[in-house]
Amino acid sequence: MPCTGGRLALSTGSRLGPYEILSPLGAGGMGEVYKARDTRLDRTVAIKVLNSTLDASPDLKARLAREAKVISQLNHPNICTLYDVGDDYLVMELLEGETLAERIARGPIPTEQLLRIGIEIADALEKAHRRGIVHRDLKPGNVMLTRSGAKLLDFGLAKTNPLGGNNDATVGQALTEQGSIVGTFQYMAPEQLEGRNADARTDIFTFGTILYEMATGRPAFEGKSRASLIAAILDSQPQPISQLRPMAPPALDRLVQTCLAKDPDDRWQTAHDVMLGLRFIAESGSAAGVPAPVVRPRAWRERAAWIVAAVAVVAAITVAAMKRTTVVGGDLVQFAIETPANTALFPFDTKGLAISPDGTMIAFVVEDLQGRTSLYVRNLATMKVTLLQGTEDASFPFWSPDSTQIGFFANHKLQRIDAKGGSIVTLCDAVSGRGGTWNRDGVIVFAPTLAGELYRVSASGGRSERVTSLRDKVRRHRWPWFLPDGKRFLYIADNNLLASSLDGTLQKPILPEVSNAVFVPPDRIIFSRGTVLMTQRFDPDALTVQGEAVPLPFGNVSYMNTKALSIVSVSENGTLVFLPTPDSATRLVWVDARGREDGEIGEAGGYDDAALSPDGKHIAVVRRGSDGNDIWMLSTADGRLSRFTFHPGQYGFPCWSRDSKHLAFFVQMDGVGQIGIKSVDGTERIPVLRTSDWQIPYDFSPDSSTILTWVQTATGGDIYTLSLGDKPELKPFLATPFDESSASFSPDGKWVAYQSNASMRNEVYVRRYPETNEQWQISTAGGESPLWSRDGKELFYDAGDTIMHVTIGGDALLNPGTPASLFRIPGRHAAPRLTGSVSRPVISGITPDKQRFLFRLGTEQGMPSINVVLNWQKALQDR
Repeated sequence: MPCTGGRLALSTGSRLGPYEILSPLGAGGMGEVYKARDTRLDRTVAIKVLNSTLDASPDLKARLAREAKVISQLNHPNICTLYDVGDDYLVMELLEGETLAERIARGPIPTEQLLRIGIEIADALEKAHRRGIVHRDLKPGNVMLTRSGAKLLDFGLAKTNPLGGNNDATVGQALTEQGSIVGTFQYMAPEQLEGRNADARTDIFTFGTILYEMATGRPAFEGKSRASLIAAILDSQPQPISQLRPMAPPALDRLVQTCLAKDPDDRWQTAHDVMLGLRFIAESGSAAGVPAPVVRPRAWRERAAWIVAAVAVVAAITVAAMKRTTVVGGDLVQFAIETPANTALFPFDTKGLAISPDGTMIAFVVEDLQGRTSLYVRNLATMKVTLLQGTEDASFPFWSPDSTQIGFFANHKLQRIDAKGGSIVTLCDAVSGRGGTWNRDGVIVFAPTLAGELYRVSASGGRSERVTSLRDKVRRHRWPWFLPDGKRFLYIADNNLLASSLDGTLQKPILPEVSNAVFVPPDRIIFSRGTVLMTQRFDPDALTVQGEAVPLPFGNVSYMNTKALSIVSVSENGTLVFLPTPDSATRLVWVDARGREDGEIGEAGGYDDAALSPDGKHIAVVRRGSDGNDIWMLSTADGRLSRFTFHPGQYGFPCWSRDSKHLAFFVQMDGVGQIGIKSVDGTERIPVLRTSDWQIPYDFSPDSSTILTWVQTATGGDIYTLSLGDKPELKPFLATPFDESSASFSPDGKWVAYQSNASMRNEVYVRRYPETNEQWQISTAGGESPLWSRDGKELFYDAGDTIMHVTIGGDALLNPGTPASLFRIPGRHAAPRLTGSVSRPVISGITPDKQRFLFRLGTEQGMPSINVVLNWQKALQDR
């Protein structure tokens, strides 16, 4: 062989110790590989030596030695075996076959073969990663295809002990000093290009590029120059596999997309997860083009009440793995699941629940004893419940189509998180989110505010774009749900169901006066009219309903008329989950200043709200009825009930004038919440001032001339004043980009207490009235629903399960004291808790001596559990 540098290349017949060189096999930038014979054992081997032009480099010699050390730690059938180490050379098993790069050069690899190779590579990576070894130079040229399977080669750039070791620091420094980046550009992860730390997830990104290239025959990222290639890896997404190979299984496309996430936290976290995903696609029939759910390990617990339900769930999941349409086999099974200990759902203002598309998991939001809301995931097969850390203030979760990620709203943002937990990714602004949906192309459609249009954003984050337009006096678009083509979706416009498209060219009415709807393959939608859960045939191509809607016999669903939302979700495999309407609701209870129950008023009933009159003679209660909510009067003397409002519709938020002669309340009219007033002698003023914005009353001024009012805005809600003269006028009192609510006048009318989430959680503040340039923060660790004592010397508010109080001194200045705990609310989670931008008071009234507090507390059966129905379409067989 010709001379190539500082010494002659090895020639046939030459020796390296006991090894006789037979022929050259190949050469790379750093090394040369030869076929040789071990004269001692009479076996054929491969010998790798440093390139003859570079063998004087001590750094590269150290790299070769390190490769030997790394491979010696790995014993795996899909990793090339190390036999021996000599001066400046490695002796390895000789592999007969071709490299993966050579195979890809002939075109895309059939799916069945791709899955087999991918599983073998992932298994090898898992072995290396478990030993703390990151390859850092994965590429098709470093994978050999042999008769016995794929073999992973060349650990020359491998990094050991990535969680904090520094044993590769010398080599890494030498390489970067020469202007190199460790690895091969075309297959590098973004963090490698940016010079950040590489860990196992770096290999997973590179493995995703290899899978992509195997499936399509083309690189995942390309560029005409090194700079454009780097830019593509850092900023762009490759064309979906399904567009280049329509017969490739969608599950493979989703798996690869997750591997190629720019942020390591958004990728598969272990090679083992990738291997399981590939194996499941191969074993479930998805290699033929049928998508399969992600594998979830099963760890059964002994719990007798769950045996029948759990067996049914697993059966349904097993069938769904083989048949990704609605499950028609198996019996109809209905059961309930509880929330974790010391947490509760809130049926009248729930923060939502959603079942994963593959039917294996339920995401739901609950509140704990301290009043914090968080997102949980329950695995239906294992019964395991996982708290997703960092999801405080979460609401309205929705799933990615591959059932691995959850989108949700929190802290005025649209966010996402892996279903197993981990880092939270913020996608864009969403001040008061009202539902989202996620298609297979990585597009999310969502409602970012209480009022307004729907928007779209990439699941990777970025700038959001409007996709619907408000028409015909409609104020609110919300609760979107993608249809199978991923281009069109259902949504609610005020109280009507419509269909639209991502390009904004479509707006087609589907059904009037219904709740949100969910689509169930192949041809059903589920929605509610009031609390009645219903289903109707629906053609997703023609966007038309067929036949009549029929009620589902599973019980009434929790329905929020003001949100046009029923709490229901359905998977693609025939599993339905919903939150039922509570059978019983609340009782009105006196609680003394030590937190002890001190007597009930009247009988337990469906009280959504309550307000004690200042003279202590009546309690205005909001009761649920068949045609909506009405306001009733409850006598504190004898517990007798008498109806106060008689017009059909939705009423709520009662508040009394200081002389106990007038009651202000919320009433929904023509789809918009307005304020009405009625005197105890029957004189009505409904509405006081009709507007196009939702209004809710909070408190009368001491002279009854003004009402503090919540007004809905695009960013949440602000506090206004509504004058009650001959010409009512609505004026802003506190209008900010944040949510303000629960406002109340001090007895002398000089101050207004309210709650605001300006600090990213609700706190209680006081502001001077009518001047608005002086403000005090009252609570220091969260607070809601402030209420003044009758003498104005004390302010009460709730902080989770505790009633707090603050002394108020001074006249010209507020001079508030330090917040102190007064008592814990009895049976805090037995009662429906109504939270959100529009909060109802926790305390329904206080006696003048401040010794008794009126609460709505729950009965033992007051709070419903999540209901699960397997094979729900079985209920339609006789219809």
